[in-house]
Amino acid sequence: MNEITASGGVLFVRGVHERQLKRRYGEHAHDPHSLALQYCLERVNFYAESEGIRNIQIVADKVSDPAAHEGMLKRYKLLGSTEGYVGSDLAHIDFSFRWEDSREYFGLQAIDTALFILNRAVRLNRDDMSSKGDREVLKTAQILLPHLHRSSGISYLQNRKSYYLMPELYPGYQK
Repeated sequence: MNEITASGGVLFVRGVHERQLKRRYGEHAHDPHSLALQYCLERVNFYAESEGIRNIQIVADKVSDPAAHEGMLKRYKLLGSTEGYVGSDLAHIDFSFRWEDSREYFGLQAIDTALFILNRAVRLNRDDMSSKGDREVLKTAQILLPHLHRSSGISYLQNRKSYYLMPELYPGYQK
């Protein structure tokens, strides 16, 4: 996690309530992975625009049908906006994605690990931090917190709540 933060990058984490998505849209629901990718790209695009970054190259974990994912997103770009609550033209996203196998690409392995740690940290029982393992997860998550973009968030389905990964959610967080 120290290597990720030392890179100077900004982390964007977005997720989808898969069960709620299927319950709401049934057979018409989009693929959850494609939707989470869309949401993340929308935020990355807004960030690039606000920072004056012209073009963002995407390196993503290899999927079974990368052409389908890229096709959906290119369609949004051609239409001028993505679907949903936060539409975006994705003007700052380069659509020649690099699809890499995360088992062989160190950067994607690091991000997978960061997502695992953050996801686990959100699910900790903050009223009982007696477990050394839980305290270590929290300590590791705290390394990442200053590098998370403010729009980052993951869901905690057991409590039917969404927690945004902000410092105030973590007892003992220190800047």
